[in-house]
This record gives sequence, C-alpha cells and structure tokens, in this order.
Amino acid sequence: MCTSSATLFYGVCVKAMSLLVAARAWPDIEPVYLAVDLIRARRRRGDLRVEVSAGTKTVADLPDEIWEAVKVELSSDIFVEAADSFVRSYHRDPDCDCRSCLAASSGVLDIWYLAGCDACIDDFLHSGGLRDWYAKEKESIEVVLRPFRLTLAAPELVSRKKDSGGAWFDLDVSCAIAIPLSSHAGSDYPSTECETIDDGGGGGESHAMIDFDEHIFELPHDARARFHRLFTTFPQLEADYYPTMTVSRQPPPPPTPSDKNVRAVDPSRQKRLEGNRKGRVPRWLLWTRAYECA
Repeated sequence: MCTSSATLFYGVCVKAMSLLVAARAWPDIEPVYLAVDLIRARRRRGDLRVEVSAGTKTVADLPDEIWEAVKVELSSDIFVEAADSFVRSYHRDPDCDCRSCLAASSGVLDIWYLAGCDACIDDFLHSGGLRDWYAKEKESIEVVLRPFRLTLAAPELVSRKKDSGGAWFDLDVSCAIAIPLSSHAGSDYPSTECETIDDGGGGGESHAMIDFDEHIFELPHDARARFHRLFTTFPQLEADYYPTMTVSRQPPPPPTPSDKNVRAVDPSRQKRLEGNRKGRVPRWLLWTRAYECA
C-alpha cells in the first residue's frame, strides 16, 4: 500500500533542531517574559512601586525599548545554554565514542556540533536521532507555539531528501508552522490523504479532494505579526525556504541580473542565509508528502 498526502497552510518552515532547542528552553524563558511584561504593564499604568533615594533613577524610568532588549538578551542566553546542555548531557554515557572530542572542545557548544563529528552523529542516530527526539517533544513544541497563536501545520517533518533512508537520517529537516485551521472532520491537521493498493498490475490509483471555506484565506489582522513575535523571541530559530514553484495570477517578473561586484561567499552558506531570510516571511504553501509503499 502506498500513501500520499497534502496540506495547505499559511506559515513558515523552521529547522527542527533549532525549534527543539526552543522547546527545551521555553520553561525557563516563559517566566522571564511574564515577569518583564508584568513590570512593563505596571509601569504603563503608573502603579509600579520601587524604593528610591532622592534624585536617582529606577527601573520604572527605563523605556520599553530597554525592557524589550532585556527580554531578548535573557532569552538568547537561556537558548544557548539549552543547546549546550543538550549536547553535553547526551555525551554522559561513558561508552560514548565522542567524549574525547567534547573534552577537547572549549566554550559553549552549538546544537549543530552534533553534525560536525562523525562519532557524535553516529551515537546520536543510534539512540534514535532527531526524529525520535521530535516525536517525544512534539507536544512541547505546540506549547511553545501556543502563546504566539501558531501551531504545527502537520505532525510530519519536511525534508529535502528523496529516499526514505536519507530522510530518516537527515538533521536538516524542518517543522511547518502555521496559523491554526480546523476541519469538520475534527482533525488537528487538516490534510488530504490517498492510499493505493498494489495489485501487481501497476495500475492502482486513488483520489481525494477537500472543499476549502473561502474565509480561510481571510487571514487574521495580526497573521504576520505572530511570526514576527516568534522570531523576535527566538532569533536563533533558523527558517528554511522550500517552495519549488510560485503560483500567481500575474506572470512572474524577469530575473534580476547578477551583480558581478558582489563579494564572493561560500555558496552553501549563502544559500542557507538566503533560505533563512526568505523562509521567515509567512506565505500560503501547499505541502505534499509521498510515503514508501509497504
């Protein structure tokens, strides 16, 4: 039996590794945000009470821009610590082959450190890898997204890999994050799915169709702001840009001529930076998946 599915959503794709770290960090970040927001709210109402000596300034005098910077700085520190803690806690096993490379490292470890060491990635994948980690933390991700009024568009991960084996071991997969939708069928992830049974003749096929309420295309007034707040809260989140085609009523604009004076950069790094920049802009996306025949 072969299965394929499709999901229409308004949103973005975010690297699962960075989102999983955000889920680990959120229990420590949320109280910080609530405390700072409470101080700001009381300051605006004029009922923030602090002890002060004559002629000195207090936290009540700090502008909102400073408080926002405090939130971002504190959350960034917690995020970095969560990534470092994950990498180091994973290597506590005395039988781990990569403890020596950890011992040789200095400073704070980035989550992508796992991909830079053959012994690290082998042990990580042997323990279940990213997909097992994602399966255990999926609800934690939803908890992170809920205050921003966002959700996962579907429970699967987005991968650029074409073969099932490569996709399973891929660390570069993403989560699709969307404005919440609902269906009369009661599904948390409104999608369409088709299954075909191989009868040996090679001619099996199946069809399905979804009726979209036209009002779903009337986005909430703060649709883009929700994603902006998410990326402001977690600037370390890495977005990705997956679309291979853009559908519109108008013909596409002519390609922009390349600038020969632009400084040469690493193509892979440039592609990743460009994907992060474009991927942070929410848009309507149609996500299709096909699964290996079983």
